[in-house]
Amino acid sequence: MKEHRKAIWKRVLAWMFYILVGMLTLLVILAIFLKTQWGQNMVREYAVSWLGKKLNTRVVIGGLKTDWFHALELRDLYLEDPTGRPLASIGKLEVDYDLIAIIRGNFGADKIAIERATIQLYRARTDSEFNFNFITRAFTKDTIPPLDTTAKKTNLKLGLVSLSQIRFEMDDHRRSFPVFSLDIPF
Repeated sequence: MKEHRKAIWKRVLAWMFYILVGMLTLLVILAIFLKTQWGQNMVREYAVSWLGKKLNTRVVIGGLKTDWFHALELRDLYLEDPTGRPLASIGKLEVDYDLIAIIRGNFGADKIAIERATIQLYRARTDSEFNFNFITRAFTKDTIPPLDTTAKKTNLKLGLVSLSQIRFEMDDHRRSFPVFSLDIPF
């Protein structure tokens, strides 16, 4: 009888070992797949589709390059407001971060570089909101949960910010502002 139980336990442990090895193998294959340009392109296409549906507007991400743990580079980003007017166009957005630190609750970026960007904020005379408010509405809930005073403090760290060839325009017809424009040519 003891030999039979011992044989059953051996089989159970062997199956558990095979399942664990199989799961680890799948994780390694997934990690390798996500490192390839093909895998990153699939993630980019999914992100464009998801954001387009979530924001109910046109979203374009021309290229994505990442090592997942330390850096993210997006190229040729384009976002329209709900009326079809251009809201943001960014040639290159580069972010260096530490994913392990972020998982531990230390949010931040060691470096943010933005190149060849045009941001166009607009508010019509008859509207109380700017053309970018749809983004916050898409990502917020209708009800706000009560504040958790026992939650762990979140740290936010921002390192080097590099801006090159930036054009920022703000056209606020409601406040009778003239068109505000800021160019960073270098």
